[in-house]
Amino acid sequence: MVFGIIVGPSVLKWVNPADWSSNPMQLTQEFSRYCLAVEVMIAGIELPKRYLRKEWRSLLMLLVPIMTLMWLISSAIITFTFNLPFIQALAIGACVAPTDPVLANAILKGVFAETHVPLRLRNILTAESGANDGLGYPFLFFALFLMRIGGAKAIGTWEL
Repeated sequence: MVFGIIVGPSVLKWVNPADWSSNPMQLTQEFSRYCLAVEVMIAGIELPKRYLRKEWRSLLMLLVPIMTLMWLISSAIITFTFNLPFIQALAIGACVAPTDPVLANAILKGVFAETHVPLRLRNILTAESGANDGLGYPFLFFALFLMRIGGAKAIGTWEL
């Protein structure tokens, strides 16, 4: 961070992100996407060969029922804490529920983690954090669909 401040527009003026785009929000969004893509790729690269073939059941258990439960619990907490309608809380919960690969990487790396966290647990959390970022989108789109159509109407439009 100190390096960024030194080379940035405040000190040396070598790098000025304001010159890259007239819309700083769009620049921040695109930069965040690149960072997330790199972290997800790193998570995949760090896993042992054939890891997903061996541990697909464990990963599937974390990704489907556990993540769904986390989404619903997060949404309920948001509803009661901020007094929001549950459908709106579902959209926020979809953004909160997935494990962040950057945070997981910070927790699962280093001397302390290598000493106290078993390798099997580190691997499954790395795999889960890399996979579930993309799996948060169906939850988000489902919540947005319910917000757009309305809960009772939306259920009436489902087809089997």
